[in-house]
Amino acid sequence: MTQISQDRIRNITTRFEKSFKSQPQLIVNGPGRVNLIGEHTDYNGLPVLPMAIERSITIAVAATDENRVELKNARTSFASRKFALEEIIHPYPDGDWGNFAKAAVHSLMQHGRLNEELEWDGWSGCQMLVDGDVPLGAGLSSSSALVVALALAFLSANKREMDPLKLADLMAEGERFVGTAGGGMDQAISLCAKEGSALKIDFFPLDAIEISLPESLDVVIADSLEVADKSGSARPKYNRRPIECALALAILKKQWLQHSSHLDAQRLGDLLQTQPNPDALNSFIDTSLNEQPYSVKEIAEALETSPKAIVENFLTDPEGVMLADLDEKFPLKARVRHVFSEAQRVSDAAIALTSGDVEKMGELMTGSHNSCRDDYEISTEDLDELVTTALDGGALGARLTGAGFGGCVVSIVPSDQTDDFINHLREDYYDGYLGIELEEDLPNKKTWNDVIFATSAAAGAEVLVI
Repeated sequence: MTQISQDRIRNITTRFEKSFKSQPQLIVNGPGRVNLIGEHTDYNGLPVLPMAIERSITIAVAATDENRVELKNARTSFASRKFALEEIIHPYPDGDWGNFAKAAVHSLMQHGRLNEELEWDGWSGCQMLVDGDVPLGAGLSSSSALVVALALAFLSANKREMDPLKLADLMAEGERFVGTAGGGMDQAISLCAKEGSALKIDFFPLDAIEISLPESLDVVIADSLEVADKSGSARPKYNRRPIECALALAILKKQWLQHSSHLDAQRLGDLLQTQPNPDALNSFIDTSLNEQPYSVKEIAEALETSPKAIVENFLTDPEGVMLADLDEKFPLKARVRHVFSEAQRVSDAAIALTSGDVEKMGELMTGSHNSCRDDYEISTEDLDELVTTALDGGALGARLTGAGFGGCVVSIVPSDQTDDFINHLREDYYDGYLGIELEEDLPNKKTWNDVIFATSAAAGAEVLVI
């Protein structure tokens, strides 16, 4: 049974016909997601626990004989885009929405050249019309849902298929095309989600385990109305966190050499394979990293190298752009503390949900927010206020969700209290704290249905032939 409503199918089909003067052949749907727990652990090789939501990106698509992709958006604020299917597809300027399509197409074409499984001797162009109701800039993975849907649309237009987990891995790498250095959580949940369940997702290699959600709970998403634009203004802060983790790992590997052999670790999560005992690992981290933030000079001294080498190897992107100021401080121990404590909370949360211990799940979610706020420093005053308001209003647990620096808070609430809980947030956070009472006062033409809503766990992406 399709997750796409008949109304949406009719609407996007009509829009496609008006835009391209032809009939679409396929409808592709990629859901957004909310991460219940496990923030900034994915690119460190540690697990996450997201679920797909009942909001999605939908694309009508038709193959053409042209050697190009034509892209239009139902939101008129996004200009039409066209680009050729060349061996190397160069990006648009930073922040251009067309880069999401280029990310998907370029990655698939490069993968097709290097792997026989797609059996491509050429690529067909296509026309695509994009629509959707995943709130933008809210930390609900509208960008990854778009990339996943675009990839499926391009694959399907070319009559090709790909294993969902392999495609998720490829799109996680491909999304770096738009300048974000994340992990693979968003792509994996959008492609592999199961209705009624969250997924505990592990990385390197990518794997997913279904975790059923108790029917007694509702998941409520509330937008702080502070935009979390990780492909735009928030990108430097977002991309700095993986850099800090890489710097911490380099120091830990250097310290490991003092009492043991070479440590083959590509990311922080690999340390668990070398030292699976949590107490021993925490002791090693505690003695190897300073509690006080490091300067670039201090990092260089710890690694027995020069500040210039730190800048070149860690703080400069491939285009030579500096990713941090030289006078900044790097709280490496706090970052590592968050990563490993958060990974443990994910494992504990999976157990709590499986056993139906919703109170424990709530405690873990709130503990996650505190760690995101204090050790990883990705929260904001607005997010903290919204979490406090949610807990005061009866949430069993509440936390920021997504990359941070704005966006949404996710809460778990007993199903019979959801309406009262939403009213509480409306009165205390939006009206009382932000001073927004009427819908017409909401920014960016949002509606209350975009800003605060309960959702069930939805199924993953699908392709519908019409």
